[in-house]
Amino acid sequence: MKIKVPFSEGFTLLEVLIAVAILAGAVVTILFSLNYHLDLLQRQAFLTEATEFAKELFEEISEGTIPPDGEVPDSNLHYRVLLQEGPLTGIYMVVLEVEKGSDTIIMKRLIGRKQAERLMKIKDTGPPQ
Repeated sequence: MKIKVPFSEGFTLLEVLIAVAILAGAVVTILFSLNYHLDLLQRQAFLTEATEFAKELFEEISEGTIPPDGEVPDSNLHYRVLLQEGPLTGIYMVVLEVEKGSDTIIMKRLIGRKQAERLMKIKDTGPPQ
């Protein structure tokens, strides 16, 4: 005589453990991805802010004023303006370094000799009062 075991409903322990392992792997992957993309977002925000600030500084420089090195108010941006000889005779390069923490951007713009001489005079003596 055969004894029939009633069909049991539900999942076995092995099936539950496999499902938990798959879910844990998915959660870990999502968390790493989220962290990575938040870091990218922070970096892009810095690049945008620094680039916009650099454009404003280049506008000031093109108007004939050269700001002293310093910090941007209400921000952690530090900047430095350098005037260097350019690749050709009579051409100079304005180099603007903007940094925040360990991130730095460097922007360069070429200018002519007359504008460079005027900027060098301002940088050495300060802006006219």
